[in-house]
Amino acid sequence: MKDDKGILIENFFYMLAYSLMDKDFNDYEKLGSEEFSGVRNVLAGLICKVLHKQLKRGLYRQYREEQEDMASPRGRIDTYGSILLSVRRQHKLSVYHEDLSENNLPNRILKTTIYELLRPTGKAFDLTDKNRIDLKKLLPYFSQVDRINPAAIPWSTIVIDRNYRDYAMLLQLCRYALESRILSENKADYRMPRIDPDEEQNIYEAFLRNYYAFEHDLDSKVIQMRWIDDGGPTLLSDNHDKKLLPVMVTDITLTKKVRNETRVLIIDAKYYASIRSEPQHYKGEKEKEKQKEGKFRSANLYQILTYVKSKEDELTRKGDSHRVAGLLMYAKTSEEIKPVSWSIAGNEIGIMALDLSKEFKYIRKGLDDIVLRYFMTDTRH
Repeated sequence: MKDDKGILIENFFYMLAYSLMDKDFNDYEKLGSEEFSGVRNVLAGLICKVLHKQLKRGLYRQYREEQEDMASPRGRIDTYGSILLSVRRQHKLSVYHEDLSENNLPNRILKTTIYELLRPTGKAFDLTDKNRIDLKKLLPYFSQVDRINPAAIPWSTIVIDRNYRDYAMLLQLCRYALESRILSENKADYRMPRIDPDEEQNIYEAFLRNYYAFEHDLDSKVIQMRWIDDGGPTLLSDNHDKKLLPVMVTDITLTKKVRNETRVLIIDAKYYASIRSEPQHYKGEKEKEKQKEGKFRSANLYQILTYVKSKEDELTRKGDSHRVAGLLMYAKTSEEIKPVSWSIAGNEIGIMALDLSKEFKYIRKGLDDIVLRYFMTDTRH
């Protein structure tokens, strides 16, 4: 099943799984192949791992006001309730007091999601035995927590204390699980929740960055590049304030030492509706085909080339033996493009697209091939 952009919903959750590993990366164990055998298993595996980490610090607790009739009062006295008790000749006072409670909205959502994931569905969507057992082991921690109707969850009103940052991740996973209706037995009922385009771009970038760090043990980082300023004479004035230059930050910078050579591959992740720029308008019937072949976006090529040259200048100044390349990696849309690359001013610059409408194993192969070609060989392609 695909969403409106032609992306397999299963692939979206695979990308989300990797993107979430960006926080406290070393605190999360590797997701096994069994846990990547379906959407429900991806979500179940992630929830188990993040929640196990959180349980070491305890469940999230909030102050909750309770009403109680007490002989030794504490808290705020309920005057009307106390008068009623006096009329009934009960020697107690009605009081309101606040206690830290685990029975709050975030924990109710977690408990409800666990039950929903464990709910029997069609055979094709069953959890692995490991995930089912791990989820069941979590339920005793929620013995004092009520369940909630998934349709009644007020997502926009949830506020989490900053000391419980993992809860934000957990609740995001729960929301995808409950709102996407991925627990339905009927594939036709699958729906993707609407995601902000900027958030989709962020997920795509983090997925690529963490995939290479996680699966290939590459140094995979976001790096701020510096402009190449050689200190020479300038055109207009004596004002050389570098703070006025725009900031250059890469999406993914992969680095690995291959023998005595430092190899760097800078990847710019693009999650656009259109990969090519707007085609030019040609006159005449003979040139109609050219109109279908709009050039690649020039700004993107200029950007990746600037990144590459900046990094190369840095390594040259250090005297390191190096090889620096750049790659524009688009999320494939309906446009048909084949991988293409050039040698520009001594650096390899390439463009490719990941077809997110295919099974994840094909996406994985495309990403792995890049590592094989660039970091595992001694010859240039």
